[in-house]
Amino acid sequence: MVGTLRDRLTSTNTDGNDTAVECRLTDRPLETAGVTSRKRDEFSDATRHHLARSVNYHCSKCSAPTAAPYSGGGKSITTGIAAHICAAAPAGPRYDPNMTPSQRRHYDNGIWLCAAHAPLVDQDWPRYTVEELKAMKQRAEAKAAADLDLAAQQVRLEPILDGQIEWHAPAVNETRPGFQGLHHAVFRIGGTRKQRGRFYLDLDVGEPTPRRTQACIGEGTEYLAHEFSTLRPGQPYTVPAFTTINTTSKFWLDRRFVPDHPFWTEPAIATLPPGTYLTDKPFLDQVHRQPLPPGTYRLRVVAILGDVAHQKTFTSDWKEIQVVA
Repeated sequence: MVGTLRDRLTSTNTDGNDTAVECRLTDRPLETAGVTSRKRDEFSDATRHHLARSVNYHCSKCSAPTAAPYSGGGKSITTGIAAHICAAAPAGPRYDPNMTPSQRRHYDNGIWLCAAHAPLVDQDWPRYTVEELKAMKQRAEAKAAADLDLAAQQVRLEPILDGQIEWHAPAVNETRPGFQGLHHAVFRIGGTRKQRGRFYLDLDVGEPTPRRTQACIGEGTEYLAHEFSTLRPGQPYTVPAFTTINTTSKFWLDRRFVPDHPFWTEPAIATLPPGTYLTDKPFLDQVHRQPLPPGTYRLRVVAILGDVAHQKTFTSDWKEIQVVA
């Protein structure tokens, strides 16, 4: 038993008289104060860590997390406890006298619990039997293994990019009006799975939240669309973002990168006055073709890839646009 010495002791001499003996109060355990306590068969640090990691540092009873970073940095803290299923010393809950000390210290005799449930299972030991605690430990370890497997599956299903969404300047040898000033972003899908994707342009005009508008992507000279259901890994996809037109010109991006496509008749509305335009979906649909007012803007491309269960957002770097009158 571990306790503390009292500050005053009374002893009886051989003549039968009581003598008061003064001593200082101490918080030392009795064994260090000259009184030997029962030896406990404690777990090693390696066994404690093994018990904690086997349930992902979650309580085996309530699944509460028991580990977190230390606020001062440089280390972590844990509130979990490596509890004995069969007590570490005689008179403890569920003590088994037939076990050897090495068996009491073994991983099989331990269970990882939070600070709330570790004392509970010992105080209410008739309810929390050896069989119940072993079953609880088995369920917790099975859950940790299933969570780890699910995380691995989610990583395999989660969309990834092959590199980043990169800004590309207009081609230096481009001569077509509008295309001379057409800036776009390019990306490729990584991994081996086809992905669904939606695309947007974020325009920062100095407000708390950027203005978001639908963008379109193109695959080679195929039709441009805001949403693709089967983006193929390794295939480059292009997002037209904005263009600067210096003179009144005919500019027909309109769902294809090829403005003089032979099967279509170019509409008269394709003629645009000078200015800087976002080449988003409204622009391509000829719904909104007003140039940006003079000023400084920032623009980025946003790609939301994957289905609802495995969705991930990717963004390009912000690109600054200077629009002059």
